[in-house]
Amino acid sequence: MSAAALGAATASFLDHAWRRFLTVVDHAPALLERCRSASSPWPDDAAALSRLADAVIDAEGLVDEIVHGGFVAEQERRARA
Repeated sequence: MSAAALGAATASFLDHAWRRFLTVVDHAPALLERCRSASSPWPDDAAALSRLADAVIDAEGLVDEIVHGGFVAEQERRARA
């Protein structure tokens, strides 16, 4: 596969993945909140949930910027996502 073809395939994959990820951004906050427990015998789980929640918050900010703030270049969107 040539570098150009690989680059085009990668871009296509990332665009498709982004569109699919938007569903996660919509539903993840409520799901993550339901997974949190006041006390857990597995503290690593709480840390993982916090990291996931932070990632979703970052993605929500990117979506909000795209929807309300105007244009975000594809390369920047891909890097931030």
